[in-house]
Amino acid sequence: MADLLERHGHHAEVGVGGLETALVATRGTDGPHVAVLAEYDALPGIGHACGHNIICATGVGGFLAAAAVQEQVGGRVTLVGTPAEEGGGGKETLARAGIFDDVDAVVMLHPFSHDVAMHPFLGRRQVEMVFHGVAAHAAAQPFMGRNALDAAVAAYQGVAALRQHMPSTDRVHGVFTDGGARPNVVPERAALLFYFRSFEPATLRDLASRLEAVALGAAAMHGCTVDLLWDELPPYLPIRFNHTLAARWAVNQEPAGRGRCRRGWCRSS
Repeated sequence: MADLLERHGHHAEVGVGGLETALVATRGTDGPHVAVLAEYDALPGIGHACGHNIICATGVGGFLAAAAVQEQVGGRVTLVGTPAEEGGGGKETLARAGIFDDVDAVVMLHPFSHDVAMHPFLGRRQVEMVFHGVAAHAAAQPFMGRNALDAAVAAYQGVAALRQHMPSTDRVHGVFTDGGARPNVVPERAALLFYFRSFEPATLRDLASRLEAVALGAAAMHGCTVDLLWDELPPYLPIRFNHTLAARWAVNQEPAGRGRCRRGWCRSS
């Protein structure tokens, strides 16, 4: 990205905000300041299934196009290369470092099955539930043990039961990261990792407290203890829409051959 920008006459500062693979390039010096985000990251095993290669390419292209007309329209446009999107909290790290302090609005394109002017990206946190029990021989003296795996299974089922009573905009999804070593040993340690998401900061906090209650209850049921390890990496807050910019985007999509918007989404013509 930096080499491409240099070839087009734009200097990119690489290694900003404490991330060695983040970059910033700016055209203009004053007036309204719009940042174009270029995400880049991939997922283990499935690579660019979330399309960050497309997000990166369209972000760079959008910046170059805007920079070419910056002198006529005024204002400032900045390309921000934001790595570590898949669970790494890259944009949050950059925000905490002040990269967005003087930015008025940001724009980004994300691949999707149809056109959406305002996609409700949810805020996301994570919690690891680590259950501790007592090891024992599962055949000779199982009564001497306290099964951490049973506690973890109860927590997983508790979260599944909780889904019925969550707002429709909330999401919780998790995996087992530790379930013991051998069947003939009562597991003294088991662990789960959950991502949880919500549309509002207040409901995200509420969901966190409900997950905590589930974990504590599951541990108590099986005579175990549990450590709750919150947010190994910075959490994301829910997106805050700019309705005016979204409306202008929708209007200007039509001459480019995209379909008319209805109910907040468009399908290509």
